[in-house]
Amino acid sequence: MAKRKRTTKKPAPAEVELAPKLVRRPGPNGERLYELESAKFELETRLTTLTHQLKNAQARLKSTSKQVVEVTKDIASGQPAAKRTGKTTTPERLKELESKQAEHETQIDGLTRELRTAQASLQSTNAQIAQLTNALAPVTRVSDEILQAIFRYGCSHAEKDTEWLHNMPPRLLFLIRLTQVTSRWRTTAINDPLLWSHIDLHFALSTELLDLQLQRSQSAPLDIVFDFGSRTPESPWTTESSEESSEEFCEVYLPIILPTLPRWRTLSFRSLGFRPTLAVFRRLRPLAAPALECIAVETGDMHNVDDGEDLDAVVYPDHKDYKVFTRGAPRLTAIHVHNLEFPAFFEPPVGNIRTFRFTGNVRMSCKMFRKAVKPMVKLRELIIGPNVVKLEKGEDNVVVVPTVVSVKKAGHNVWDYDDDDGLQWIIRGAKDIESVMPSRRKA
Repeated sequence: MAKRKRTTKKPAPAEVELAPKLVRRPGPNGERLYELESAKFELETRLTTLTHQLKNAQARLKSTSKQVVEVTKDIASGQPAAKRTGKTTTPERLKELESKQAEHETQIDGLTRELRTAQASLQSTNAQIAQLTNALAPVTRVSDEILQAIFRYGCSHAEKDTEWLHNMPPRLLFLIRLTQVTSRWRTTAINDPLLWSHIDLHFALSTELLDLQLQRSQSAPLDIVFDFGSRTPESPWTTESSEESSEEFCEVYLPIILPTLPRWRTLSFRSLGFRPTLAVFRRLRPLAAPALECIAVETGDMHNVDDGEDLDAVVYPDHKDYKVFTRGAPRLTAIHVHNLEFPAFFEPPVGNIRTFRFTGNVRMSCKMFRKAVKPMVKLRELIIGPNVVKLEKGEDNVVVVPTVVSVKKAGHNVWDYDDDDGLQWIIRGAKDIESVMPSRRKA
């Protein structure tokens, strides 16, 4: 029987990577992108080859180095290695191996340098490809003006979110992310001061981010919001769980924000309690707000206060602390107060007020409400909530505001009281308008 011839299995040839099907785009940028993508494929192929060559060279160096060690030991011990290995261990053999070892090391050094150069070239090529890809994207054909309008719309939409992420208000987080998309988006966002003119102040906001917003807003009018809470129980703006006191907040943030007061266009307070808001009121008392047009104050329910310090502020008020901008706010024309008795706990200049929105669970008498609106000699529009006025037994239920031309009910779905006990708003003007506002009487 004939012996079968032994054959050694040949290693499978390395897979040849096929060139990707590249797309040619019109224009100089498209042609350049095609060239770069072709160069990228060549560099990636070269990197694969160099990596394979380097791996083989390192394996050969390892084998040769091992032989050098063995031959050196044999020569030192005087052992005739020829009997053991079939190879001579003469100094000439050692010299030959050491020479081969040096060649391998030189080859590895060269391959390593070449590999690093190719990697750097690939990195540079990828960066150029990314830049040109962005430049050829459809969004690049959008004008700066339209892109700016899109950013502003996105900012106003982000303001509706109540969840803070990364200790940043939603609008600011949206803006920061915009600046990280492309260089054009970053330039457009940074160079539009109005995008940065809405400032949310909260315990969690870093002073560095506050400084950044003020710097990028340049000289634009500012919309300032003190976020100490909201009417939503799930809101993250609770003061009860905050370790910082209201006074500490004022010491950190007000020295930064108050110098911009001449630029304030709107001012808002959102608070579950009263301490933070009233603490800021005290700082605003002796100041002037020359550009301020609107103030909105929303606090917790004055008739449902559990916290000791908040309870003291409501039961034992120091009304002089609640006057704000005693040096004037000549452009202030709109006020919105929610849950806070006005003007007992909030008294801004009202001589130029044209729109007054008063909502929440206030329960003030008709007499007190009449006193509140009397100084508003230019009042044109009144928006009133169902629980603002609660008639006292026997009191006059007619309030005359001769300058008002529009009376609206806030929250129509909760105006379900019997009109027989209603409060009448009599607007005397050219048309002698009369509006009836339902109200329950106080016990």
